[in-house]
Amino acid sequence: MKWLVCNFLLLLSIGSHPLFAQSNAPVQDTAVTDSVYLQAFQQMQIFQSDTNTRYVLVGDVVLSADSNLFFCDSLIFDSDIDSGVIRAYNNIQVTTIEGIVITSDSLVYSLQTSAGRFLGHCTYTENGKRIKSPYISFNTATGEGQFAGGGQLRQGNTRIRSNYGNYSSRGGRSRLTGDVEIRQGPTLIQSKDIIYNSKTGAGKILDSTVIYEEDLTIYCHKGQLGGEGRPSTFGEGTLFVSGSKIGWCNNTRFNPQDSTINLLSDYHIYDTIDSIGMWGVLATLDDKNGSLRGYRRPMVYSVGDQDTLFLAADTLFALKDSIEGVDTMAKPTQLFGWGSGMFFSQNEQGQANTIHWVGATDYLALNGDVVLWNDSVEVLSDAGQMETDSNHQDKRKLSFWGDAFWSRALTPRGFFDQVAGDSLCIILRDTLIQQIEVRNNAHILVFIESETDGLYENGNRSDATYALVRLDSLGEVLSMRLEDGVVGDVFAIVDEGGGAQPTMLDAYRSMRHVRPDSYVDLTSNPAIMPKDPLTLYRRYVNQWAK
Repeated sequence: MKWLVCNFLLLLSIGSHPLFAQSNAPVQDTAVTDSVYLQAFQQMQIFQSDTNTRYVLVGDVVLSADSNLFFCDSLIFDSDIDSGVIRAYNNIQVTTIEGIVITSDSLVYSLQTSAGRFLGHCTYTENGKRIKSPYISFNTATGEGQFAGGGQLRQGNTRIRSNYGNYSSRGGRSRLTGDVEIRQGPTLIQSKDIIYNSKTGAGKILDSTVIYEEDLTIYCHKGQLGGEGRPSTFGEGTLFVSGSKIGWCNNTRFNPQDSTINLLSDYHIYDTIDSIGMWGVLATLDDKNGSLRGYRRPMVYSVGDQDTLFLAADTLFALKDSIEGVDTMAKPTQLFGWGSGMFFSQNEQGQANTIHWVGATDYLALNGDVVLWNDSVEVLSDAGQMETDSNHQDKRKLSFWGDAFWSRALTPRGFFDQVAGDSLCIILRDTLIQQIEVRNNAHILVFIESETDGLYENGNRSDATYALVRLDSLGEVLSMRLEDGVVGDVFAIVDEGGGAQPTMLDAYRSMRHVRPDSYVDLTSNPAIMPKDPLTLYRRYVNQWAK
């Protein structure tokens, strides 16, 4: 049946010209022209008109043209063959001078342009590269071609499928469009439009593309694939998913050798398990150990049940690891900040030269020019540490050492309860301070409110080696316990002669003028939170959902 159909098509292509013998008709193993050499056939039919002579060869046809070999069951060419075309049918195989082999059911080949159009069960084979498609075109002179109708390309461990593609035998680059799917080892690439080199793995992303790389997924619209072992770069709006982290960046560089992701422009990363995010303008994400290093003053935020904590520093380093002295079974997210570190939450704000924060326990260590603000309270010291009681989540311990100073602003302005010492240990329940323990060189100055609210007439100055100050629910001093070298007295703020007595300890100092009003005052780069990566993630997932 197939033979009848193909011969019917052959007759249609020949036309109804008269048939007669010709004395100078080409024979086997003869040169038809300088570029065409007829090597073999079983039968020949000649159809002649006033302007043209058409030759029909049938049966094991072998023809050499443009230094390429053509094998087929039947072939048609005209007398003016150098300016015309060759039409071939059934069991076609073309072997080029470069060793490329193309097979198909039918072929139209132009000797003038060296371009061939192959139709039906087409295959293209070249040095381990293999293309299968219903339609293939190929130019034997330029080495470039196209396939359409759903092609498949194989080379080594690379497998490619697409609706349409341009390819080249000289370099291996292919332009692939439609529903493109590229598999190279453990990597899967899906794209709408991409230029890809199956030999090197390098390429250029021209439209929506998703790359699956082991535990890393990248969604992008533009980018450059570096190839095997070389970095790849991705452009604006690139989204990446690494483990529990989801992030986006406008300029992303991925290095497959060490699985690091360099974020070279505005970025925003969010950990969906720990509810911790970071944004900034320059960072490096290590996909293997999950560490993240941010530069040029990035911002980190932790979303809690009732509040969000913001932290900023010139350089921030985050990783998941265990920590000595912190009671937790899992490896929590740790954050290290260097250079003008600051943090902001609804109830507490602070700053220090360096910051170390542990997410699972809200452990926070501060070092160098430490300042803490809590409601009307301010604490200053050389170093500090904040930690939550593992047995009582509403109870926290704040430790400060190195020229530590605590003060609480009173009403009217200008009066402050003050506690100074070598070290302070403050116990809070929720946000209320319950007690202050002072070790070594305790100096305390508190003011006693008169029966008239907001009016202070007397003060209490006390010095000792050790002191324990207890506060009531309003934050006012309830009692003091002093030990070793106790000196103290109660004095009138205004003496009998009308002179004002000192209302400040020698250790008094304050940084209240730089207290941030919102997380924006932490002056991160950029200052305002960029677009939420979860919004982009939902958009991309819906686009690529099958």
